[in-house]
Amino acid sequence: MTLHDIDLVMKSYIIVTIFSAIVLNAPFLAFMMLWLRRRVINPLQRLEKSVGDFAMKSHGSSDPGVLVMENRFKGCADRS
Repeated sequence: MTLHDIDLVMKSYIIVTIFSAIVLNAPFLAFMMLWLRRRVINPLQRLEKSVGDFAMKSHGSSDPGVLVMENRFKGCADRS
């Protein structure tokens, strides 16, 4: 084996390794994006909307009966 052969083998090994990393990471990234959207982003968006609605409803109100925040999170049980 010459140095040229070793260099070619090394380059092909690096190319295969990079390609494998990309192919194996693509499904992981897709799954992670779906999971984050379902478990993190959507609940945060719902919370932001609820907080905004509560602030609009209660702004300037002195009646404590009005200051009740509605639970809009379906499927969420009390986890205390």
